[in-house]
Amino acid sequence: MQGTLNEIDLRSILRLIELGQRTGQLFVEVYPHQSCGRVLLDKVGYWFFFFVDGKLVYAADQDCGNLRRLQDYLRHHDIAIPLGEIELESLALNHIPEYACLWQLLSKNILTPAQAHRIVLGMVQEVLFDVLSLRQGNFVFALGSALEPPLTSFAITPY
Repeated sequence: MQGTLNEIDLRSILRLIELGQRTGQLFVEVYPHQSCGRVLLDKVGYWFFFFVDGKLVYAADQDCGNLRRLQDYLRHHDIAIPLGEIELESLALNHIPEYACLWQLLSKNILTPAQAHRIVLGMVQEVLFDVLSLRQGNFVFALGSALEPPLTSFAITPY
C-alpha cells in the first residue's frame, strides 16, 4: 500500500493496518512543497511505524539513530547512560538503534519491563503527535517482519 497524504489521511491508514491485522513497516515522508512559485516549509522529515498483527509496536523519526531521544526518556527515569557505555556495534545489526538499545538495557537489568513499556509508549505518542496533522507527503506500507522481538504493542483505535 502506498500513496500520498492528500489522498488519504494518516488516521485512515493506521486504521486500515489495524483492521487488516497487518505486520510490517509504514514509512511516512514529508518534503518541502511549492505553492505559487515559493517553497513552503512545514514539517520536513520522515517517520517509521512498526506493526505486528495490526498493533503498533514502535515508532521513530529520522533522528532515531543518534539515541538522544532515548537518553531524554532515560533521564526522566533517573538513568544516565553515556553513549560510550552502549555497545554500538551490536546496535548496528538492528536498523533502529534506539529499539536495540532498549533491549540491551533490558537484558542488563538497567531498565525494568514496565519502564521500557512507558518509554516506548512515550516515543510512540511523540511520533503520532508529530504526524497525525500532516496533510502533505508520501507513505509506503511494506508487509513483512517488524521489529523482533516486540517489546510491547498498542492498539491504534484510541489515536
